[in-house]
Amino acid sequence: MWATLFWSMQFANAVACIYLHYNRERGLATLAVAHKLVVGTVLFKAYLSGVIYWPIGLGGTAIEYFFALAFARALRKK
Repeated sequence: MWATLFWSMQFANAVACIYLHYNRERGLATLAVAHKLVVGTVLFKAYLSGVIYWPIGLGGTAIEYFFALAFARALRKK
Protein backbone atom coordinates (compact mmCIF):
# COMPACT_ATOMS: atom_id res chain seq x y z
CA MET A 1 0.00 0.00 0.00
CA TRP A 2 2.72 2.50 0.90
CA ALA A 3 4.64 1.83 -2.29
CA THR A 4 1.47 2.40 -4.32
CA LEU A 5 0.84 5.64 -2.47
CA PHE A 6 4.43 6.79 -2.98
CA TRP A 7 4.57 6.01 -6.69
CA SER A 8 1.13 7.46 -7.39
CA MET A 9 2.23 10.64 -5.63
CA GLN A 10 5.42 10.69 -7.73
CA PHE A 11 3.37 10.21 -10.91
CA ALA A 12 0.95 12.99 -9.99
CA ASN A 13 3.85 15.30 -9.23
CA ALA A 14 5.53 14.44 -12.55
CA VAL A 15 2.36 15.33 -14.45
CA ALA A 16 2.11 18.56 -12.45
CA CYS A 17 5.74 19.35 -13.30
CA ILE A 18 5.04 18.93 -17.01
CA TYR A 19 2.10 21.30 -16.61
CA LEU A 20 4.35 23.67 -14.66
CA HIS A 21 6.86 23.70 -17.52
CA TYR A 22 4.24 25.13 -19.87
CA ASN A 23 2.21 27.23 -17.40
CA ARG A 24 4.35 28.94 -14.80
CA GLU A 25 2.16 28.93 -11.69
CA ARG A 26 3.72 30.01 -8.40
CA GLY A 27 1.55 27.83 -6.14
CA LEU A 28 2.27 24.68 -8.12
CA ALA A 29 6.00 25.42 -8.17
CA THR A 30 5.96 25.89 -4.38
CA LEU A 31 4.16 22.56 -3.98
CA ALA A 32 6.69 20.86 -6.27
CA VAL A 33 9.62 22.25 -4.24
CA ALA A 34 8.08 21.08 -0.96
CA HIS A 35 7.26 17.65 -2.40
CA LYS A 36 10.77 17.12 -3.78
CA LEU A 37 12.41 18.17 -0.51
CA VAL A 38 10.22 15.81 1.52
CA VAL A 39 10.76 12.83 -0.82
CA GLY A 40 14.52 13.47 -0.94
CA THR A 41 14.71 13.66 2.83
CA VAL A 42 12.66 10.48 3.29
CA LEU A 43 14.87 8.61 0.81
CA PHE A 44 18.03 9.78 2.58
CA LYS A 45 16.63 8.83 5.99
CA ALA A 46 15.73 5.37 4.65
CA TYR A 47 19.28 5.02 3.28
CA LEU A 48 20.82 5.97 6.64
CA SER A 49 18.54 3.48 8.39
CA GLY A 50 19.61 0.67 6.05
CA VAL A 51 16.15 0.21 4.52
CA ILE A 52 17.33 1.04 0.99
CA TYR A 53 20.76 0.95 -0.60
CA TRP A 54 22.92 3.60 -2.26
CA PRO A 55 21.59 3.63 -5.85
CA ILE A 56 18.18 4.77 -4.70
CA GLY A 57 19.17 6.16 -1.33
CA LEU A 58 21.87 8.51 -2.60
CA GLY A 59 21.04 8.78 -6.30
CA GLY A 60 17.35 9.32 -5.69
CA THR A 61 18.06 11.86 -2.99
CA ALA A 62 20.40 13.80 -5.27
CA ILE A 63 17.85 13.82 -8.10
CA GLU A 64 15.03 14.93 -5.81
CA TYR A 65 17.12 17.77 -4.36
CA PHE A 66 18.27 18.79 -7.85
CA PHE A 67 14.67 19.14 -9.00
CA ALA A 68 13.74 21.01 -5.81
CA LEU A 69 16.48 23.54 -6.58
CA ALA A 70 15.38 23.78 -10.21
CA PHE A 71 11.79 24.49 -9.20
CA ALA A 72 12.92 26.99 -6.56
CA ARG A 73 14.95 28.71 -9.26
CA ALA A 74 11.83 28.91 -11.43
CA LEU A 75 10.06 30.59 -8.51
CA ARG A 76 12.75 33.26 -8.33
CA LYS A 77 12.38 34.12 -12.01
CA LYS A 78 8.79 35.28 -11.59
